Amino acid sequence: MEQGEVKMNTKLMITIFTLTLLLISGCRIKTATPIDESAPNNEPIKIGAVYALSGPFASYGIEEKRGLEMAALEINQNGGIDNRKIELIFEDDTGDVQKSVTAVNKLIEVDHVKYIFTAFSSSSQATAPIAEASGVLYMSATVSKIGTGKYVFRDFWDMEDAGRSIGRAINKEGIKNLGILALNYGDTESFLKGLKSTLNNKIQIKEERYDFGETDFKTQLSKLKSFEADGIIVYGFPGAESTKITQQIKELGLDNARLFGSSNYGYTYMHLPLRDTLSKMRLIDVWYSLDPGNIQSQKFITKYNRTYWQDLVGDAAYTYDDLHALAIAMKKRGADADTADIAEALRETNLDGAAGKLTFDTLGNSKRESYLHIYEENGWNKYNTLT
Repeated sequence: MEQGEVKMNTKLMITIFTLTLLLISGCRIKTATPIDESAPNNEPIKIGAVYALSGPFASYGIEEKRGLEMAALEINQNGGIDNRKIELIFEDDTGDVQKSVTAVNKLIEVDHVKYIFTAFSSSSQATAPIAEASGVLYMSATVSKIGTGKYVFRDFWDMEDAGRSIGRAINKEGIKNLGILALNYGDTESFLKGLKSTLNNKIQIKEERYDFGETDFKTQLSKLKSFEADGIIVYGFPGAESTKITQQIKELGLDNARLFGSSNYGYTYMHLPLRDTLSKMRLIDVWYSLDPGNIQSQKFITKYNRTYWQDLVGDAAYTYDDLHALAIAMKKRGADADTADIAEALRETNLDGAAGKLTFDTLGNSKRESYLHIYEENGWNKYNTLT
């Protein structure tokens, strides 16, 4: 017998042996359940989504869109909801409140959707009442506060709680002069309220602000340097903005201070060129998703990167979890159940999601855990304010 035949027979024997073990153990290979297109009443379930898909906030809106698309694909590949596919209808509001209002009205009045996903606090505060009045189930991800209602749900952590978490870390680190550089944005005040309510009253504070789109922060940072800040907290969006601020901190020689974030440093790929600065300043940040120790988070990150060949900010994990939670609620009550029944089931959510454990309180607010991490020479590590 020639060498090639030996290899072929060996492979065949291994295959037969493996299949025999599976049969003996009663194991079954899990396959996707296809949707029966010929079945009656299999019209798709329309779900609307209003995100900033263009303009200055597009990086967030595109992520939120992708999270929904990933979840919808998985749900549809596994039989959908009562043999019905999910069909996503996206509208681009560019982050503009009035465009968001127009888009939500269009989804309700023209597309006749029963479910709408949105983001951004200002847009959500304007559009949630429209959905509530129409009996449309409304899910807003990555926003800190919106109005409550029978049909309104919000999935994010609490900004005041995040501020308190960072405040406890600042107290523990013994900071005496705290410099604050904060973006002028709707959630800023909630974060700073929680922060200041927790800080040791002996800590001196110097606060500076900046507007979205600014690229030169040296004027504000110079004031913090004159203040002799031994701790600096940066409140703003993740991405290039926080990277530029950190670069200018280094250029001004402020990198001997401790650095604190507001969930804007939690994704190291954005700041890799500055990792030495971040470890020198022993950055402490509070994360609202994608905990490094969470297996579901790591699985989602891997799948996202393989699907889009891009790193992610984290918003996609929220919309991904939210659509899966909605699908579970719809399966409990039935695809044709009214939105009041679906909303009731959604409040019973207990999901181990990509962004961590997801549950909702009676007002429709998610109860997400935030995590404090410290960036050291070996990368991110959990930070405990109790020790």
